[in-house]
Formats: sequence, C-alpha cells, structure tokens
Amino acid sequence: MKTPNRKTIDNTLINSADSEDAKRVVRWFATEEGGEYLAEMMEKDAENLQENTESESIDHEIPSDEMYHYIIRRIRKQGKKRLIITIAATVVPFLLLTGLCIELNSRLDLFSKTEYEEIFVPKKEQMQFIFQDGSRIYLNSESRLRFPKKFGLKERKVELEGEGFFEIAPNKKRPFIVDTKSIRVKVLGTSFNTKAYPDENYISVSLENGVIEVEGDMLKPVNVEPGEKIIYNRKTGTYEIVRPKDIGSYSAWRQKKLVFKDTPLSEVITTLSRVFDIRFEIADLAVLNYSFTLFTENNNIYFVLTELEKIAPISFEQNEGIIYVKPKN
Repeated sequence: MKTPNRKTIDNTLINSADSEDAKRVVRWFATEEGGEYLAEMMEKDAENLQENTESESIDHEIPSDEMYHYIIRRIRKQGKKRLIITIAATVVPFLLLTGLCIELNSRLDLFSKTEYEEIFVPKKEQMQFIFQDGSRIYLNSESRLRFPKKFGLKERKVELEGEGFFEIAPNKKRPFIVDTKSIRVKVLGTSFNTKAYPDENYISVSLENGVIEVEGDMLKPVNVEPGEKIIYNRKTGTYEIVRPKDIGSYSAWRQKKLVFKDTPLSEVITTLSRVFDIRFEIADLAVLNYSFTLFTENNNIYFVLTELEKIAPISFEQNEGIIYVKPKN
C-alpha cells in the first residue's frame, strides 16, 4: 500500500482531512509500516511531555523569567493536546451494526482513570466491531466484549466472554491482548477465532494466520502456529494443540454457516439455541450419546433439525415454543 504524505497523515490526526483521505490513512495505519509510524509518533509525543524538555522547542532568547515560564506552559499544554488528539484519532472505536455506522467520537482525557465500554450481542444476532487502527472483530451470538475508551500506550487490551473472530492490525510496539479471564491471547498482527463461553468447560483458540501466544493463571505461555487450534480445560488447567484439516471452519459462523464435526448433541443444541434463540428440552438422556457431522448454509431451523434427524435416530418435536429431543420410536 502506498504511504500517504505527511500532510495527509497530520490532517487525519487533527480531524481536518476529507473522508477519502482519512480512510486511506486509517487503512495505512492497519499495515505494519503505518502501525510502527503511529507508535513512534505517540511515544515521541509522550516523551516531549517529560519535565525539562519543553525548552528545547524555544530557539530564541526570552526577555524575562515570567515570559519564559508562560511560553513553557503554553508548549506543554499544546503538547498534551496534540498527544490526546493523536490517541483519540487512533483508538476511538466505531461500531458497524446492521449497516449502521455509529462513531464514538467523544473527547478523551489521556490522564484520567481508564473508562470502559461494553457490547453484548444477544441470541440470533452477530456484530462487526472495528477499531480505527484497522483491527476488526466479529462477535457471535450471546457474546460480550469489554474494551477501554482509550488503549494504553504499550498494549491494546479487550475482554471477551463468548465467541469472537479477530483480525488484528499489526503493531510490534503495541500488542493486542484478548483476555477471557481463564486465558489471555497475545498477538502482534494476525487473525484467529476464540470461543470462551462462561458456561462451557473448554476454551478454544483457532489460528488462521500469524502467531499468537496463549497463557493463563494455570498455563505457561504457549505459542500457537497457523493452522493450529489450542483447546484449554478451565477445570484442570491442561491443554492440547491439534491441527484440523480446515481451520477456517471454526469461524464459518461469520458467514451464517453451521459446521458440526463429530459434535456431541449437547453442544449441537447449545449452538442452535444461541443461533436461533430457541429453547430445547432433552426428553430422554439416551439421545446425548449421539454426535453429528453437518455443514449447511441454510438458516432455517426446521431444515437443520430435519437434517439432524437423518443422521441419528432422534426426533425434534415442538410444543408451545419448546423443542423436545427424543429417540425415534
């Protein structure tokens, strides 16, 4: 991607660029070159706020001590303002939900206590979430994402409860961290799927490209390579790394696809409950002995249930909004 000129970059950071130029600059920030440029500029601005550095900006004699200190205060104030503008233009997120773009454009105070935003995606819904550094997050049904209104200078950290697919803009100096409470996924720039619903014993992270490091309170740092999936047991603190034939199938939900691979019925109905917001009841525990392999792009719940009935000797019967799962007679 062609590097924008310095004037266009500066205009974008002070919100005076036109929309097309701003889009080009934001896309450039998502590249490794742009991310490093932005990180270096932010660190330089932060260093300029240190005590006794403001005088370096004055290249002529000051007529009096009073005037000297007045100018120093003005430089320091302008330095803070520029740094805050840089941070705000870089990390203030905006949402894309059902085609509607909502920009969270409130003015940030870099030196105040960190404040957080929280997004919850209900059953039957999905959401795209984009940060202005170019990082993109897809949230699945019944998932929660908590993130700071401003990222720190050294890291970009969010908290996930549920399932999300992450496409992270590269930035070696500001790693992106996904905290699921049980484990933390640290990345520099990559794409991966994380499944960490609080009512499930296992957390899985499937890496499509790049490199990630996974660690937790009971887990020493483990590197995961492209095409690998790490499965972590919350109760025992143990894990295993597998290499599935199609790593992309674990994030197929983004395209409204249902993929089950030798999946136990209990997990199948949990997924269907989230996707279609339907309540299931197990009428006979014997049905839980079956597992299912199914791929479908059909988003009709009754079509899916009919296909499941073809795979195993079970039946789904609806009564007053509840679907009862029984063995076939």
